[in-house]
Amino acid sequence: MKAFNSRASVLLMSVLVIGIFTLFLALAMAEVNLSTGYQVLNQHEATHSYYTAEACMEESVLRYERDNTFTGTTLAVDSETSCTSTMTVTTVTVTVTNGSYTEVFVGTISSTASGTVNNVHLTGWKET
Repeated sequence: MKAFNSRASVLLMSVLVIGIFTLFLALAMAEVNLSTGYQVLNQHEATHSYYTAEACMEESVLRYERDNTFTGTTLAVDSETSCTSTMTVTTVTVTVTNGSYTEVFVGTISSTASGTVNNVHLTGWKET
């Protein structure tokens, strides 16, 4: 039986260790890229939902100013996005559905006796 060549053994072990280290490094970089991609997507969807809710809230306020018995509506923004608003005298609740994302926005309004809205303020939102 031949004795192991110590140089060859050290070289083989070095190549294996470097290979395993490189593999783990590549996997870590791939995971970081995926995480960053999901963060960008989530931020985009959150921004889209926020502006959709703002537009839906403004539309509800305009309809309320035209008809003070207005209580809400559902609007299709695009093929994947819709918003539903419900309205009371001082509160507008907007539910935005954007693909698989759903967010609920709540705003308060102050209006004059004639029904003209002076101020609309978004007071909160939550994802569901």
